[in-house]
Parts: sequence; structure tokens; C-alpha cells
Amino acid sequence: MTLAVGGTGWDGDTFKTKILMDKYGIQINKTSRNTVLFMTNIGTTRSSVAYLIDSRGWTRARATFTLAAAAFTLGIPCALSFNRWAGFTPLFGKNFFDFYDMLVSSYLLPLGGLAVAVYAGWFWKSDEEKSDLIGQSDRNWLFPVWHFVLRYIAPGAVLLVLLNQIGVFG
Repeated sequence: MTLAVGGTGWDGDTFKTKILMDKYGIQINKTSRNTVLFMTNIGTTRSSVAYLIDSRGWTRARATFTLAAAAFTLGIPCALSFNRWAGFTPLFGKNFFDFYDMLVSSYLLPLGGLAVAVYAGWFWKSDEEKSDLIGQSDRNWLFPVWHFVLRYIAPGAVLLVLLNQIGVFG
């Protein structure tokens, strides 16, 4: 809900603090859902922008615009899946939103988890792992347990999840 308080002679902060919160006990947050979604979008694309700058030599503006255009282009069919294209199911009997949801949650997330477990368990240097995990703690027994689980149990468990999603187990 948006309140226009400019004509009252109070600024927004005074109205929020002195009137609503102090006088009536009403908690007001200025952060809207759209603001949170926008901040999340910035946070999740920052590493991709950095990658394009570092590996391809792109300018920040080019990398940001390209990723924003890609997100917009992929997002439009998802948004239309809830209205104009609700009955349009061109991708394995699914609309765009349901297909993207299935692709990401059933396949890409498990593959990403498998990649992280394999990389951290087999390719990340043990000294770096130990100092990052343990630090100056006296829990030295924890590192060998964690490293064993990361190398042998986690990849197998994630692979089982992925194989189940593919339909190997029925």
C-alpha cells in the first residue's frame, strides 16, 4: 500500500516513525517485494557480468545489457504462460514456465550440486579447504569427515537424485 504524505507537512520518515510506529505501533517497511526481487536479480547476475568482463574483455555496460536482454527474452514466455499462452504447451507438453521450472529444478540444480561436490572434493586443494572450513578452530576431526562425505557420499547422493529425475528408477 502506498501512502502519499507530501501534502500533510510530514516527510515519509517522520510519518512512519512518529505517527505510525510510535503513536499506533504499526510496523512499516519501505522495502517492497519488487525492490527485493530487483536486488536479488542484481546479486545473481553480478558474477556473470564479472565473468564476461574478465574472460571476454567486455565492458561492464555490454555485459550487463547482454545479460539483461537474455533474461528479458527468456522471461517473456514465462510471464505469458500465466495468461495469453496458458494453453500453449510446445515443450514436452509443458508451457514455458513449467518447462523452465522442470529444467532448472530437476536437472540443472542437481548437475550444479554434483559439479560443486566433485570440484570441492577432488580438485580444490586440501590445505585451502581445511583453512576455510576449520580456520583457527580446535575441531580438526571435522575436516576428514567433511572431506570424505564431500568426495564419496555427496556426489553419489546427488547422482541418485539426478538419475531419479531422469526416470531410471521408475
